[in-house]
Order: sequence, then C-alpha cells, then structure tokens
Amino acid sequence: MIGDFYDEPERAVISEQEHFCILYGCGMIIYYLREPFQPYKYHEITNQWLEFGRDEPYLWITAAKILNDSHIEITLETGETKIISQDGEQT
Repeated sequence: MIGDFYDEPERAVISEQEHFCILYGCGMIIYYLREPFQPYKYHEITNQWLEFGRDEPYLWITAAKILNDSHIEITLETGETKIISQDGEQT
C-alpha cells in the first residue's frame, strides 16, 4: 500500500513511462517506481516518494493529470489548477 489518506484516495495515476505513480485526495503522494522499493511510512523523508499538500494547509485534490515526466497538473476542490513539478515545487 502506498500512503495513508484521510478518508480514501480519490484516484491513482501511473506515468506513461512507468517512472512514477501518484495517489491523490487529501494531498498527493508521488511514488517513484525504482528499486530498491521501500514500504511507505507516513511523514518519512526519502528518495522513494514525495508528499505534497498532506499537512496544513491541506490541499483537497479532485483531479491530476501527468503532463510529462516532470510535471503534474492538479485540480483543487475549488476548481483552481496548479502545475507541480516532481520535486513538489509549484511552477
């Protein structure tokens, strides 16, 4: 299992090249599909995954679209869209 979401994750998406997957709902987890695989642990800092919007201020994400291997477009519950890079920075 990847992640521990408040309620349940909204959806999951895998990149076309299968380099990473994202799970989203209350925040987002980007999990990199590379060995050695590590089991997910809440709030652990690692190179295997990145958490975004899962701490205050929480982001409720209703949709996510992988634009390319480095950028993800997310839609918030307010309808606002943001572009997030794989390192968690907003562009």
